[in-house]
Amino acid sequence: MPRPLRSAIRFRPTGGISTGMEIASMEPEDLEPRLRKPDVKNLEVMSIAALQAYIADLETEIARARAEIAAKEKALNSAAGLFRS
Repeated sequence: MPRPLRSAIRFRPTGGISTGMEIASMEPEDLEPRLRKPDVKNLEVMSIAALQAYIADLETEIARARAEIAAKEKALNSAAGLFRS
């Protein structure tokens, strides 16, 4: 569960004519992604058709991930080729 916004905001006095408060910079930990594993589906309650559709969706997502890996490898190899002597 995400932390309340208030915990990411630090206040410090500014003096002068201002309100006396200003927002300080964010903490490095606030910039890190908050990854959460997706909930595991209960396959026992799914019908055969639902399981087949679920498999098809997963295969589509796997193909998408493989295509992204291939594109990144191609870019990496192209960049590496520029630095070869």
